[in-house]
Amino acid sequence: MLRRLILSSFIACCILPTASAKPVQLKYVCEIEGAPATLEIALEVLAGNAFYGGELKTATTRYSIRGQDEYADFASLETPERFRAKLESNGEALKLIVDPFGTAPTEHQCQKAS
Repeated sequence: MLRRLILSSFIACCILPTASAKPVQLKYVCEIEGAPATLEIALEVLAGNAFYGGELKTATTRYSIRGQDEYADFASLETPERFRAKLESNGEALKLIVDPFGTAPTEHQCQKAS
């Protein structure tokens, strides 16, 4: 039930206003460990599931992103670092929870870019 609620809010805020047959391009401005970052994703809904891919860029590194519904896998494009994150959408805001199943998950806030 919670999964459907999160997916529904993600679709309602981010897809329905710009629905099309092509993937929807979204851009967020985030704060990652006190530094600015940019999250760019292409989002597509198929059979009730959200699929997306994109990139997270900071001043020092870049990550490739691939995900379905509220979970995404991040892989550094410069080092062997990899991690999983949960994305929670709330209107124009997006919360990125790194290592959501670990012992010390960390939260980062993002805002939809204009």
